[in-house]
Amino acid sequence: MVKSGQKLQSLYSKMVHLTCLAHGIHRVAENIREKFKRVDKLISRVKQVFLKAPSRVLVYKSEAPAIPLLPEPILTRWGTWIIAASYYCKYYQVIRRVLLSLNAEDAISVKEAQQLIQEPDMEANLVYIHSNFGFIPEYITRLETQYISLSEALSAVKYVQNKLNDCEEFYTLIQNEESVTNFLISKNLLFSSEMKYYIKKQRGKERKLLRYKRKGKNNNFWTYLDKNGRNNSGLSIGAQLELVYYWCQDLKQSIIITLTGRSAHTVCDWMNLCRDVPVRIFENRNKLGGPGIVIQVDECLLRGSRKNNKGRLRLGDLPSENLNVDDDSENVDPLENAARNYGRRLDGPCVFGLCDNNEGRYFVIQKRDKVNAGSIIHSDGWSGYNGLSDLGYSHNVVNHSENFVDPISKAHTQRIESLWRPLRLKIVKNMCGTTPELLPSKYIIHFTIFVLNRNSKLSEFNSDLCKTLLSANISLYKLKNTHFKSFLEKYMQRDVPDESTLRKYYVNDCYNKIMDKIRATVQDKKIWVSIDETTDNNGRYVANVIIGTLEIDCSGKIMLLTSEVLEKVNHSTIAKLFDRSMALLWPNGIQHDDVLLFISDAAPYMVKSASVIKVFYSKILHITCLAHGLHRVAEEIRNMFPKVDKLISKVKKLFLKAPYRVQIFKTEALDVMLPPEPIITRWGKWLDATDNYCKHLQSIRNVLTKLNDNSVSILKVKNILDDQQLDANLLETRGLKLVDSINIINKIENEMNVINTQSTITGISLKRGGEI
Repeated sequence: MVKSGQKLQSLYSKMVHLTCLAHGIHRVAENIREKFKRVDKLISRVKQVFLKAPSRVLVYKSEAPAIPLLPEPILTRWGTWIIAASYYCKYYQVIRRVLLSLNAEDAISVKEAQQLIQEPDMEANLVYIHSNFGFIPEYITRLETQYISLSEALSAVKYVQNKLNDCEEFYTLIQNEESVTNFLISKNLLFSSEMKYYIKKQRGKERKLLRYKRKGKNNNFWTYLDKNGRNNSGLSIGAQLELVYYWCQDLKQSIIITLTGRSAHTVCDWMNLCRDVPVRIFENRNKLGGPGIVIQVDECLLRGSRKNNKGRLRLGDLPSENLNVDDDSENVDPLENAARNYGRRLDGPCVFGLCDNNEGRYFVIQKRDKVNAGSIIHSDGWSGYNGLSDLGYSHNVVNHSENFVDPISKAHTQRIESLWRPLRLKIVKNMCGTTPELLPSKYIIHFTIFVLNRNSKLSEFNSDLCKTLLSANISLYKLKNTHFKSFLEKYMQRDVPDESTLRKYYVNDCYNKIMDKIRATVQDKKIWVSIDETTDNNGRYVANVIIGTLEIDCSGKIMLLTSEVLEKVNHSTIAKLFDRSMALLWPNGIQHDDVLLFISDAAPYMVKSASVIKVFYSKILHITCLAHGLHRVAEEIRNMFPKVDKLISKVKKLFLKAPYRVQIFKTEALDVMLPPEPIITRWGKWLDATDNYCKHLQSIRNVLTKLNDNSVSILKVKNILDDQQLDANLLETRGLKLVDSINIINKIENEMNVINTQSTITGISLKRGGEI
């Protein structure tokens, strides 16, 4: 293909030959497979063992019911071999146990698989492949996506290339002691003027060790005391760097033991030593929060089930000086004995984490002086949080028995509550518990600094699904519908997440992206703000804040900024809502001079709130809604004609829930629609009704004469300003220019002045009662 591309370029001078990026990474995976021929042979033989062998598959399912079946890699499908190798690494002991339980005389493939699985280096090779190359299939799949952009594809390839180069560079580096030393010196981790190489003889062999020149002058990290209290335990500087590298990869200790070949005590010592680094970072951290910054706090009890000691936090090893060897085991206090063997019961939940929403950082907090005064703290109703307001914080409480998000203060703890599952998974389950002494000082700080501050690996599919459902106004709860969920899984060929997963991990991300988009739209532009309130089905007051950009020659973009539930509606709550909305739009500082217009209805409390807002926003002008002004004119017209209003109201009630009368109307007036049922709160609907009555007044009279009900009197309806409703509808058009809106108002005003002048000339006057 490459050669043909070169030949074609001679005929098509402007042609560029591009090779498939996913295929290029697949070639890398194929090269990895060729380097590990014994692993490749094991995967091939195990595939043959279980292929078309239901009895063996049944044995595997019975031995390991909770794990998926063995993968069957196909070489022509890119990345499947590395996926299989990662699977074998994860479930190596299970596969080994199942294979050794099979009869070797049944088939040659069984015998060969048993021999391969017992090779001493097999597990180490699988761990090496999984830890260094397990990320490749993910990027092959990403590059195979149909609508991936060129920039995203190049970034994916660049990431894979850098990852592989770093891996090669690291393993080349640790082979040479001098190279490791120079690398650490270049990173200011060692000081060349204070160190010197020494030759150490051990078991007849000479070893070159890097040590400090002066006795007692030791580096706190690279020279440490082992479990026996010996200084300089004999590890070379390259071996030490290798342990640090694997710790940075967040690998399990069992995997590190397999990769390095070191003892469990050595690896455990070094992992604890590495955890001292985030502890020092944590101790020197800056204060959290500040005035107006929201911090979430929640509690969790890190304790698993008691059966078989799983998930319990065990006591550490007691020092030898505290053990009394002369005591009879039967005389030991049973409570102390149970605590030593099964774990000491932790008394109550303890607060360990705070979440800073604005900065997206998560830290363990143990001292109150690490949180700035004036911070806004969100928590649940646990009594341990009582008194936070007395410490200089603004404390908002959400009652989880009623709401996930407090409807008044908008306080919630959703973000920090989503952290409990990975914390429990890492500490209680994967690590099989730890000691209470190391839990707060090492593991939690390590989890907080190291794990939570790295880039989040959110699923692109889940993010797009959440965004689509929210944009289409489809409740996330619909994902609990089994038919809907099975439909998506069937035709998308993807696992559909639960609604709680989207709500905890993806809704906030979608919201933040929309807010960033709104902030980018209004950046360096003048804006207008409109606030209006309504009531929901429960009678609560809901206020919506809409903003838009002010452009010169075109209509600006209009965006819904926020919706809030107000305890009551008055000038004070509206002014506070306005200020909170501007703080949400500009979190780093409100741009007071960029807000030029405040648009609302002409309610007295809106006018009063505008006067309060002008104190802080000096350039703002308060404009009452022009369409609402016309609605007020229509309302005044309705008040001037009470008899017409009464007619419309009575006829509405006459045909409401009366199918017999409706049938008579349809029989007598075939081409006439039923009399409209105007809703006063919908602007202009009353005038629409009067227009309909004017056009079909005679038909309505004929229908009413057929009815035996004499309680309704028919009144004369006058035609009122046919074009007024048309102009009002035109004014309500979205995106209308301010100049056009003013022209419509001027036109209506001129027409009404003409009507008033004509009435005066002819001696006709309009009275309050609607009489002429």
